[in-house]
Amino acid sequence: MRCILGVLLPFRPRSLPKSTLFELRLACRSTSNQDAFRHLVLYRTKFPSVSRADRILHCIPTAFEATLCTVHWDESDGSAFSVVMEIPLFHNKLTLRRNVGAEFVVLGRIWLLTLKFMGNYSTSIPEGTWCATLSLQDSSPPTSFNGHLEVINPNPPSSGIRTNASTSRSNDSSNRKTSVVIRGGWQRPVSCFLVSLERNPAFSSLQYADSAYFSEKGTLSLRLVGRLEKPPS
Repeated sequence: MRCILGVLLPFRPRSLPKSTLFELRLACRSTSNQDAFRHLVLYRTKFPSVSRADRILHCIPTAFEATLCTVHWDESDGSAFSVVMEIPLFHNKLTLRRNVGAEFVVLGRIWLLTLKFMGNYSTSIPEGTWCATLSLQDSSPPTSFNGHLEVINPNPPSSGIRTNASTSRSNDSSNRKTSVVIRGGWQRPVSCFLVSLERNPAFSSLQYADSAYFSEKGTLSLRLVGRLEKPPS
């Protein structure tokens, strides 16, 4: 797969037919090849419709690091996985587009995690709500999902000596403040999972440039952990 990409990608995806790009994505999906998929994403045009003036206004360089997704899955289980997403210049991109997404491949599906302000289409969440969606792309088969999304603190506080009980209580409290549950598809498999981020302190802060969860260079790190749960019979 990487050999094929090595031949095609030097031509740049803009010069390749959309059908070819689609077939490459499907090939990555069918083999769950995140490494090849990452190389494909790296060569995509990052902001195809953004003018030079908007780049300057929102402090987005012409060349910048793409989002890095590192995927792990339990081969013995076959339904559980985790992915760490490192998104450079998160707030700059959010200011420009009002949504920021990260794509990855795992378990025979292409996934897109998006943090965004909800649009005006019909939904259970009001327009303008700060939320996260986890959706399946390119005809990936619907599924049930049970997991959580966590904000990774770039500067975790140094831990002192604590008893096991106090450490456990502290960790539980911290996890509740920095993670949200994403689940659904119990009655029938679905292709999109939606959760509001408004009431979670860590995720709510990501709307603002001074969030403590951005690194010095403006990178946001997220961890998604979950499994493809079968609906109860």
